[in-house]
Amino acid sequence: MPLVLYFSKSENPNAQGYFWTTVIFSIAMLPCLWLCAWKCKETVHVEMPAEQKKEKRPVIQSLKLMYKNKMLLITVFCVFMGAASTMARMSLLTYYVIYVVGSAAMIAPIFSSITALMFVGSLCLPWATKTFGKRNWLIILNTVVASFVLLFLVPANNAAFLMGVSMIIGFTSSGANVCTGMLSDCIEYGDWKYGIREEGLTYSFMSFGVKLASALTGSIGVLLLAAVGYVAGVDQTEATKMGINAIVNPLQALCVVVCTVPLFWYHLDKKKMDQIRIELNERNAAKN
Repeated sequence: MPLVLYFSKSENPNAQGYFWTTVIFSIAMLPCLWLCAWKCKETVHVEMPAEQKKEKRPVIQSLKLMYKNKMLLITVFCVFMGAASTMARMSLLTYYVIYVVGSAAMIAPIFSSITALMFVGSLCLPWATKTFGKRNWLIILNTVVASFVLLFLVPANNAAFLMGVSMIIGFTSSGANVCTGMLSDCIEYGDWKYGIREEGLTYSFMSFGVKLASALTGSIGVLLLAAVGYVAGVDQTEATKMGINAIVNPLQALCVVVCTVPLFWYHLDKKKMDQIRIELNERNAAKN
């Protein structure tokens, strides 16, 4: 945000500031992408049974079989709702900080604290998922979504409180990475229960859920801003500020609650997965 404000040549961010900041960040990111493409190589090779190598299904048939996998559907739904909540909140958070908090300068520290604590949360994932289990840790992180509601109930003029809650939100946002591990378990489960193993299609299914959430939240966010009376480039009314606060905080909390409920029917814990892997190994050994 300091860069945005610098290029905006104003106390408030504008299109010129965002444009030139995006250009700089894009150029800075290119070497990172090139380094990743150059150095990241596949090192794991899984030998599939001969029958599986020969078998080729039409995509439509594979999708029909995947829809039988209830654990997969729960996980993808969770990914979709979680992504929708996160993306909607992050895309609208700037409006909240500028108009409800009343300080564009707070955008940088708030977003930075969220990002930094997301890294910390990700570092804790191996320990947390091993201790509590993937599903249970995800439920715990989602339960902390009460932080969104706190920001709605408490006046936004307390910078220390705002930063503290933002850090909590950042830490809980690491839950998105748990779903990737759950998806791997869903693939094993689908192979064990239905005899279908579609790694690429399954991850594409999740990726589509994230992209769909991104597309919908971008459109819906604009409509919600209009619905609460937001008008660009002018001082917002108290009713509009209250509306912005509502769609950024409690509404997104509701999305995470909806995302959490189906997880209580997800039963792929460590004990179950150990059993599945043993039986899959025995079955594949028999085929070979």
